[in-house]
Amino acid sequence: GEAAALFALMRLSDAKAKGFRIHGVIRNCDGSSDGINGGLVEPTERGQVLAYERAYKDVPLEPLSYLECHGTGTKIGDRTELASSAKFFHPLPLIGSVKANVGHTIGAAGSVSLTKALKIIENKTIPRMPNFKSPIPGFSHPINTQNVQLPQDK
Repeated sequence: GEAAALFALMRLSDAKAKGFRIHGVIRNCDGSSDGINGGLVEPTERGQVLAYERAYKDVPLEPLSYLECHGTGTKIGDRTELASSAKFFHPLPLIGSVKANVGHTIGAAGSVSLTKALKIIENKTIPRMPNFKSPIPGFSHPINTQNVQLPQDK
């Protein structure tokens, strides 16, 4: 698939001062690839956990209702993502991936995922994972197979 997204980013204090509508706040962003192991097409569990540790360093994890995953549909990518998520997040929140809705958009995958996350916050509803048939063998993880309403205070 192909996609594009445009976000207007600014410091939270500036957005508030100007009276802009705030759709979401990015508290941190980080990665883990050093180019030695794994990489974009072969992620490692250790690299994924390292990315979580860096990105969530000063961000409270609770309450975490939902985790938007990359979810490429590849055996190595999905297994690695689930294993690293289960290792880092306790309890493991509900999991989804926008790729089930729109396909893999290559260069815009992250921005399409961010758009979905912002719509979840706005609508207080996590959309179901269409076409989900069965979990990956050996993993017990919460996949949403129907729309889930979030509490109004989140």
